[in-house]
Amino acid sequence: MKSWLKALSATGAFGIFSSYTINSDKQFLKFACSSVTAQVLSDVMFHPIVLVNSNTKYNFKNKVKTYETVKRVYNNYGLKGFYRGVNVVVFASCIYGLSYYTIYKKVKENIIKYFEGDQNKNIIAYAVATIIAELILVITYPFDMITTRILSFSVNYKNLTDGLSKIVDHTSIFKSIRNLYTGIIPTYVLYSCNSVVFFVSFEMFRDFMAKRKGILSEQVSGWDYFYTCCFTGIVSGLLTNSLEVYAIQKQVHGDNITRSLFFNSEFLFSMTSGISARMFYTMFYTIVLLENLHIFGTFFGVRL
Repeated sequence: MKSWLKALSATGAFGIFSSYTINSDKQFLKFACSSVTAQVLSDVMFHPIVLVNSNTKYNFKNKVKTYETVKRVYNNYGLKGFYRGVNVVVFASCIYGLSYYTIYKKVKENIIKYFEGDQNKNIIAYAVATIIAELILVITYPFDMITTRILSFSVNYKNLTDGLSKIVDHTSIFKSIRNLYTGIIPTYVLYSCNSVVFFVSFEMFRDFMAKRKGILSEQVSGWDYFYTCCFTGIVSGLLTNSLEVYAIQKQVHGDNITRSLFFNSEFLFSMTSGISARMFYTMFYTIVLLENLHIFGTFFGVRL
């Protein structure tokens, strides 16, 4: 089936399902549909940026610049090349969006009730959200690894099933699991460090903006909130860029990349590899995702 026909069929199915969901009195269905739609749309919107970032980092030893990656992908594959692997991303986003926001909403409601009146309840909720996100990573990690390999253009996986069939070892369950979770430790470290850096820098800069205006931190909005997100994205992008290069190398090459060799001889090169694409992503992805959650939450009549 041609790609445009698949897209048309999927759009039609989504339209029918959305119409049914809006008129339904089942809150869980509305919540699931809105959260999955927001997550998938955000990930698809930023997929070209992720592809350029991942591919540049995969080729960092050749000192490839971000704009060179953009030029190479466009010249070789056209605009379609920037959406290579997007089918795997959509599948993973559906699982992540449904599981993360459903679990987080329930946990957040209980936290707010339990810590009612506590000024730190939002911090506690964010900490729990981070833990939940990392637990869900265990489920979605194989999709993330397959996507990274597809974006590196170093493998010929046609789709998710093809990637899984080539990774899974049919003679050993242990080897299959090990193959599916290649590079998960550095990826976990990357996610954890990025979450901490993002949260700390966000709170610090938001407090700074609030004091400058003489308002509460929670009241920071508009351009001040936008500047806060931009600053946070720059800081987290800069400080965790090398970790992302290492995580991508491990996902693609596995045991062929050693920690001691990478951080001794190649660390300096990795500090700036794909940095512009990563900072763009960290600056704007959160803003777009939150806005999409608000839009689709309103559309389906639920509060996300």
